[in-house]
Amino acid sequence: MIKVGEIQFRLASETDVFSLMRLYQVGKHPSNSDPVFLDAEKLRESIRSPFTAWILGEKNGVALTVFSILIDLENRLAKVVRLYLDPVVTDWAGVLKKGLVPLLAYLKDPKRKIEVIYTTAQGVSLKQQEATLELGFKIVGVLPMASATEGNRLNGVAAYFFDKVLEEKRHQDFQLHPAIAPFFDLVKRECHLEDLPVAQDVPSSPVPFEAVPSLELIHAPQFVLRRFSKLEERKSLAMHFYPFTRPNAMIIDRDESVEIYVKLIPEEQMATIIGERLEKAVNPTELYSQLARMLAREKISYIEVINDAADLWGIDCFVKAGYLPCTYFPALKAQGEKRRDYVVLARSSERLFTNSALPISVNKIYLEYLAEYYKLEGRDYLSKFKAK
Repeated sequence: MIKVGEIQFRLASETDVFSLMRLYQVGKHPSNSDPVFLDAEKLRESIRSPFTAWILGEKNGVALTVFSILIDLENRLAKVVRLYLDPVVTDWAGVLKKGLVPLLAYLKDPKRKIEVIYTTAQGVSLKQQEATLELGFKIVGVLPMASATEGNRLNGVAAYFFDKVLEEKRHQDFQLHPAIAPFFDLVKRECHLEDLPVAQDVPSSPVPFEAVPSLELIHAPQFVLRRFSKLEERKSLAMHFYPFTRPNAMIIDRDESVEIYVKLIPEEQMATIIGERLEKAVNPTELYSQLARMLAREKISYIEVINDAADLWGIDCFVKAGYLPCTYFPALKAQGEKRRDYVVLARSSERLFTNSALPISVNKIYLEYLAEYYKLEGRDYLSKFKAK
């Protein structure tokens, strides 16, 4: 237990379930729905899990705030996925900053050896995310059409890097694809990184392509997850890194020579590409263009994929298929004792902004990432936002 001011922070236990459910009901945003808080047994299961941590803040025995964190020990990575505060807390920014102190200490413990922690506006609002900047979090990008806790469609990504991770543990012996170079420049400024060269030529495919076969979508969560897990164990998957996300659907041909694993979130009209297994040398640009059209028929309008920043050809294929960079995340994935940079690419068929100004004020750093994204997409809606 750690006391910060009048608030005591500790790890939540199973006995806190109903206090947490009450806190969720009074502290959630009206547009937010979090099923784990609607089922006491699911909440207990999450608290018990060795891959999560729940930090509870109390005053006089009353729960005022809770942080929920997912932990990936293999990649020494953590993500804040939930943050709820009782509305009686007027100094929410102060409580947030105080709560992050024991959280960072918990993650830094030698038992866990976490090196990177991050937040997105799907779990932490943009205002809350901005408050974390004073503790050393850095804005590394945006997710242009992913839903956020405030109910809007602007989502930021902020990361905290523990001691010397950026200086000593990053792979830096590679060239940047020209499309991601502007995003790296913004991260370089925010995180004080050294320059990386920009590639003048992008390599082409070393083999001739076969035609992309006829594909179909299978939405069978348990079957897909079991199949994906088996392939993952056998190391038979390519591009299978998407932190803290598991597939619930797959796109496959009848001969099972092309398999793309995705996570569908129909209520948010969103999908994430998790991994692929290819026995045919098909053109990735055509494949992922076709995938986007298939998902559009399922009313999915926003798709994300994460790719190694050093993979020039892979990034080039995605960009040509309409998946555009929006986040540059240094040192995201562990590789032995070192870490690799990754880039998030997004394809959206929606307009981010309406014709009237949104009733929010946005940090200019988010707008800089958005501006680079829309330069690639050929749109300019940024005048609809009020920067601060």
